[in-house]
Order: sequence, then structure tokens, then C-alpha cells
Amino acid sequence: MTTINEVLKSIQNMSTEELLSINKALCATIKLRNAMKQIAAGSEFKVGDKVQFNQKRGGTAEIEITGFNRARTSAKGFESGNKMRTWTVSCNLLTKAAS
Repeated sequence: MTTINEVLKSIQNMSTEELLSINKALCATIKLRNAMKQIAAGSEFKVGDKVQFNQKRGGTAEIEITGFNRARTSAKGFESGNKMRTWTVSCNLLTKAAS
């Protein structure tokens, strides 16, 4: 097994083309792992479940799942001010809401 230090040392001797090729492979691997995490997280929920997530602007939104695609979910809930809103949220950002 090659250690991380050996990999870092060998990178110093690689051409730009080789480094770009490695970068492309690493990005694809990270993207695949993230997609698998999202799909696994989505399998925990079903349509009609009450869930919550932390909003970008602060605060927690409690919403009800209305649909899924591969790694994201659509959900409806009330925003502050009692305004109904639809969100599209990554499944790995959701947690079950307290009943």
C-alpha cells in the first residue's frame, strides 16, 4: 500500500498532463461518493414525512416531503410570516422532525 507521503513526493515529478488526469479522477471519485451519500440519506425518508433542515439565512425549517428525485427531495412548508413555500433540498441535509 502506498502512503500519502509517497504519493505527495511522486506528484512533484509529474507532468501537467498527468496532474490534470489525476485531478479529473479525484474529482469524479469525490462526486460519486457525495452522490452515494445523498442517495443513502434519501432512503431514510418517504413522501409525507415531516423533516427539518437548517436554512442558509439561519433558523430551522420544518417541512413535509412531497417528492423525490435521485438525491434531492421536494418539500413544502411554512416560511416565517406563514407563507407557504416549496424547497428542493439535498437529502443529506434533512433530519426527521420531532413528532
